[in-house]
Amino acid sequence: MTLDFVAKRYGKLPSEILKSGSNLDLYVAELSVGYQNYQAQKARGEQPVNKSLSTEELQDRLNRHKAWKEQQNAIQS
Repeated sequence: MTLDFVAKRYGKLPSEILKSGSNLDLYVAELSVGYQNYQAQKARGEQPVNKSLSTEELQDRLNRHKAWKEQQNAIQS
């Protein structure tokens, strides 16, 4: 996602985005484009690609992080 993209999308100059924009503006712009693409895929009868992690993958990552954090705390003690 680029500053130019966000500026064009919202009809602002890049300097205006730099002055008053935030990461939230970038996130919202990216999310809205993703949703538009999703809707277009559905309208064409295509199966939209789910790029999200499954619940099991998220739980595995959380468990690995907790184990790493416990290990770091043990080292510091």
